[in-house]
Amino acid sequence: MLIPTILKPSTCKLDCPLNLHFYYIQFFPIPADRHYRIFGLFVINPLPMEAEKLEVDLHLARGRIVKAGMKHLGTISFDEEQMMLARNFQEMFLKVLLDRSEFTVSHVMLLGNSETLQFNSTFYLLLPIKQELYGDIFMIDWPTVKRCLSSPVFKDPTGVSAHGSYLPDESLRLLDNMYSKTDVVGSLIFAPHIKTFFVIHVILNELNARSEYDGATYEDHYKERFGIKLSHPEQPLLHAKQLFNLHNLLHDRLRETTEGGRELMEHFVELPPELCSLKIIGFSKDMCSSLSLLPSLMCRLENLLVAIELKDVMLSSFS
Repeated sequence: MLIPTILKPSTCKLDCPLNLHFYYIQFFPIPADRHYRIFGLFVINPLPMEAEKLEVDLHLARGRIVKAGMKHLGTISFDEEQMMLARNFQEMFLKVLLDRSEFTVSHVMLLGNSETLQFNSTFYLLLPIKQELYGDIFMIDWPTVKRCLSSPVFKDPTGVSAHGSYLPDESLRLLDNMYSKTDVVGSLIFAPHIKTFFVIHVILNELNARSEYDGATYEDHYKERFGIKLSHPEQPLLHAKQLFNLHNLLHDRLRETTEGGRELMEHFVELPPELCSLKIIGFSKDMCSSLSLLPSLMCRLENLLVAIELKDVMLSSFS
């Protein structure tokens, strides 16, 4: 695959501020009943005007569409710490997208500190954005970036406490530790008994493992189907959405749909906390939804940039 020249800087120094061009990525779902986390694209060189006008239809399952586009918002300066945070955050979500098997273990290694960043193929950053309460001011959501990177899975296992110090009403017993309820909500978890990743949407305080499920109880279900005897059936269940599998969303899948109309309901499951291993805190459902779109959008952008470069080469040969 050809790499656009505009995305191929060889080396970036971290010992001085780096100014990057900031493009706000806009998502418009059809129907408009899903929420997507705002993201920004950051590049060293400005994109051509043709690329700035890029509009892409991203085709989801069951005939759903998300229209995506970009808007240039000027430049923004990154210092050494911010560049390292940005690089680690991007590495984190790329691991989740492309090789989440690394997160089945208790510790995941991210890139260490370095004074120089070497990029062999492309360089750009994709980071979560937040909008000021008043006005049209957008900025990088550094608190979310730092919160994700502060997850126990990225810390040295020898330095992580085996027990959290939380009040009983404010915490849950998960598979690997006690965690604050505020950390569990909006987190990425792994359920080893079914080898599946989920994003936790909310805590279902009205349900626990002794609640009715399919003519019996959740506790009975897990014992009969998985041979698991729950140790904490009194804990509230977690409302969880399965982590997506990566798809080419540039392909119109409407013709492959067997059911008419667009799917309106999101699909969730209920999970006992003690069967869940917490991986990334601050990894909300809305962020997860946006991350599922970004690879296809960037693929279309890179193809467009290559086409623009080839057009310029051909035009120059006739001048």
